Amino acid sequence: MIDSIGHFSTSFGIANEPYGIGSMSWGRTNSISKSALFSTAWGDDNYISEDVEYGTAWGTNNRIRKSKGTAWGTSNEIVADHGTAFGKSNRIFGKISTVTGELNLAINSHSTIGGYGNVAKGKYSTALGLGLLTNGAASTVIGAFNDTTLLVIDNNNIVTTISPLMIVGNGTSFSKRSNAFSVFANGFAKIGNGFADSDLHIKQSANDENVTTAGIRLENKGNTDYWQIYSSGDRLSFGRFGSQVAYIDADGSFVDNTMLLREEGEAMSSLKSKHLHSLAIMEFKVSQNPNKKIWIDSESLEKGFPQILKYNAENIPIAIDKNQLLLLALVKLQEQEKVIQDLTSFIKSHEQKINILQSKIE
Repeated sequence: MIDSIGHFSTSFGIANEPYGIGSMSWGRTNSISKSALFSTAWGDDNYISEDVEYGTAWGTNNRIRKSKGTAWGTSNEIVADHGTAFGKSNRIFGKISTVTGELNLAINSHSTIGGYGNVAKGKYSTALGLGLLTNGAASTVIGAFNDTTLLVIDNNNIVTTISPLMIVGNGTSFSKRSNAFSVFANGFAKIGNGFADSDLHIKQSANDENVTTAGIRLENKGNTDYWQIYSSGDRLSFGRFGSQVAYIDADGSFVDNTMLLREEGEAMSSLKSKHLHSLAIMEFKVSQNPNKKIWIDSESLEKGFPQILKYNAENIPIAIDKNQLLLLALVKLQEQEKVIQDLTSFIKSHEQKINILQSKIE
């Protein structure tokens, strides 16, 4: 049954309504409004609304509400000029936008989307993946479930210095979003969520005790040997094979594990920053006999040379400060040189007296 047909229009099928001028309907229950021009609906229950020119709907339950819109698939809706949708349940509100996939939403113009559950808010933006959100003009987002809660953009229509030009999302769900990497218009790059505050800004994904994954890992080309550079609280730490070997403290001093106070018999490789509060003994190797070791109680060091010790937040000694140790050694060396000079003068004085006595005896 054909309810009505417009001028120069064609209908093939059942219950189609090609009211528009120069329109064509193929299939069942497709409708083209009276003021629409040169539009085509193929399939089942497609609709092209008033004043649309050159609209095309192919499939089932597609809606064309603006001119030169094209929808292929099921339940797609075009609400902006020159919009193109392929797939299922996609919505286009930004003109000259293209969407493929399912449940995608193009809000701003000149945007491109591919995948599932993506939203394009930024003008000229692109989202390719799963559950992505573009925030900022000319932004390209790939991956899955990127985070935008820390990226507050004032203008989605123009590129500013803080606009995120590239984001790689690595979230796991719509409620658990995160970014692996971001590049901003000012040239800054960020590993992790949020804005970048420097040329390369790394937000560690692991806590400061997880030496094997935190920070920057440098691995040997020929084998799996590696070094790690990472932040551990207020320290810049260096790790090797998953264990901390040295760090730069908040005051700028350098401490390595050869200078850490530790328990007698404990292996150097077992040292962890979280255990330092229990370490109490300093080991020195004798250069003439490498197998012989000298153990010095940290309490003795505190009593005699407290200025060379480093302390933690609980005011417990954890290491020898090499810089202070060197200064102390220089001071003590100067003191010994003075003693030697005094002894030399004393000896010379007594030698003169002895010579005088010997001359008198003779």
